Amino acid sequence: MSEYDLASLSDLLACPECQGQLLVTIDSLVCTERMCRLSFPVRERIPVLLTDEAELLEEANWHSVVGDRAVDSGTARSVGEIETGADEENEL
Repeated sequence: MSEYDLASLSDLLACPECQGQLLVTIDSLVCTERMCRLSFPVRERIPVLLTDEAELLEEANWHSVVGDRAVDSGTARSVGEIETGADEENEL
């Protein structure tokens, strides 16, 4: 099995929630969009790009991670706004 560099794949990956750019950290991929601020875990070198597995970062924590790579294309949401589970609009 060949090894891959997750950072080299970052240009190919996008946030599944907002399609924003993802920043590679040691143990996660963090969306650079201020309105989104989701952090997706990396487990055993495999990115888990599922919104129900993501963590919504507090704005100060998010900004300390993304720094000058931050993108502000909308209003930031509060930590209580992250959706978990099924999308209510799709429920019957």
